[in-house]
Amino acid sequence: DALPICGVGRETEKRLCNNPAPRHGGQYCTGSDTRFSSCNTGIPCPIDGRWTEWGEWDECVRPGKKIKCESIAGQQRRKRTCEGRDHGGQACEAGSTIEVRNCYHSHFCIYPGTWTEWSDWGLCSPPCGPSTSSRQRLCKAVYPDYKTIIGIQKKSEVFFWGTPNAQCELLEGQKRKVVETKQCQNVVDCDDVLDAVG
Repeated sequence: DALPICGVGRETEKRLCNNPAPRHGGQYCTGSDTRFSSCNTGIPCPIDGRWTEWGEWDECVRPGKKIKCESIAGQQRRKRTCEGRDHGGQACEAGSTIEVRNCYHSHFCIYPGTWTEWSDWGLCSPPCGPSTSSRQRLCKAVYPDYKTIIGIQKKSEVFFWGTPNAQCELLEGQKRKVVETKQCQNVVDCDDVLDAVG
C-alpha cells in the first residue's frame, strides 16, 4: 500500500517463496522478497504562502496641502500580498501588507541638472558582421537641499518621489542624453557563425 503521505509516496510489494516452496533440500527462491515503487497518494501537499514583490509606490500626497515641487513632506504607500497558500500550508512569514514612507513630490518638477560621466562601452550590436558599440552620458537632476530626516520624537527618512525634469547645459547640442558610437574591431563574420551552427 502507498504510505499515508502527501504527493508522491512509496508502495511496498511482498512475495512469498511458495510456488512451489523449497522441499527435500531444494534451494530457497533467488531475489528479494520485497519491491518498492513510487505511487501517487492522492493527498495534496501543503503549500506555504509567499509574499509577492512590493508594488509601485502610490503618488506622494498630503491631504489639504499642495506639496508638488515644494519642501513639504507627504506620505505614500505601496502594497504586497500573501499568495499561493493552499492545502493547509503556512501563512507568509511575519510582515505587513502595506508599507508607508515620507516623501517629497518631485514628479516633473524642474530641477538643475548635471551630466553623468561616460558609461561603459556597451556590447557590440549586431554580434556578428559590421557592428558598433556605444556609450552615453545622461542629464541627471540635482535635488534640492530639503530635510532628509524629519520628526521630533520619532525620526524618519524622507525620499524624493517621481521623475523630475532635469535642466542641463547643452552638451554637443543635446539636453538630455549624449551618445558616442564606435565601430567594433575583430568581430566574427556572420557566415562563419552560420557555418558553425549548421
